[in-house]
Amino acid sequence: MDEAITAFQQHQLARKEMVDTLPDGGATIIVLTNAVGRLVREVILALRGPAVARQCQIVAVNRRCDLEKLMGLRGHVVLDPSFSDRASEDVRRAASALLYVDGQGVPRRLCAPPDAV
Repeated sequence: MDEAITAFQQHQLARKEMVDTLPDGGATIIVLTNAVGRLVREVILALRGPAVARQCQIVAVNRRCDLEKLMGLRGHVVLDPSFSDRASEDVRRAASALLYVDGQGVPRRLCAPPDAV
């Protein structure tokens, strides 16, 4: 039981850090399920306010076919900690393949040309 609580607390701390570091202009946040997406939106509202929340797009990706939702989008991309930990290896690997990191270490979509972002 203690391990489960610790894992939950670790996700909560990592999610708080993720939200704290979101740019004011928003980001696309990849989550595993719509339920997690609603939770993330609530955390953004509580910690950063409605202005940042309106600028954020939350995308649930739990199957390979969901990756189509990411195509053609641009800007700052964040993987929710639960996505990184709980998505199937196949989906995690496919999602990571769509991302690149720019010169400032910011993950961005591969499908947008680096110089167009």
